[in-house]
Amino acid sequence: MQAFKYLALITVTTFLSLSFVSLASAHSYVEESDPEDGSTSEEAIDTITLSFDAGIESATTATVIDEEGNEVELADETIEEGQEYIATLNEPLTSGDYTVEWQALGDDGHTTEGEVAFSVDADEVVEEDATEEENGTEEAGTVEEETTTTEEASEEEESAAAGGAEEGGGQAAGWMITAILGVIIAGALIFFISRSRKTT
Repeated sequence: MQAFKYLALITVTTFLSLSFVSLASAHSYVEESDPEDGSTSEEAIDTITLSFDAGIESATTATVIDEEGNEVELADETIEEGQEYIATLNEPLTSGDYTVEWQALGDDGHTTEGEVAFSVDADEVVEEDATEEENGTEEAGTVEEETTTTEEASEEEESAAAGGAEEGGGQAAGWMITAILGVIIAGALIFFISRSRKTT
């Protein structure tokens, strides 16, 4: 009789344990995430993906908390392929520590919850981008300044050449007038001298 009681107790315990394991395995828990739990990303994060080990409903949601305890605003939440939750952020996450607190409604109607923590270290990437942009702006400004200087120099050379040509033309005209006057005066002198000789 005592042995029967022990056997019945073992049977009931085993049944309850198997039932609990079955129910637990049917619930939805995060199997993978992007970013991964405990990871550090060197790029700014604009989407968060949670992959569950079982089907989830559209009521599944998540809250992103920064290191100061502030909630990060989400732009959109979608469920893909029945087991993947994707949160799109309003703005990319900058450097800091973040926690994703998720609440899932499984296909079986049961709710589960948990969290995923990760860090972002994107300062170096942002600084490099800003430096490259600044260098590009400086190079563009230098090229533009050199172009402007070259154009100004060309204009000055053209003006100088035009002025030289005008001055040369003026000098040539002056010499020509002087020569003509000289010829006229010389002719007049010769005329008067020759006439005077005839008179005498």
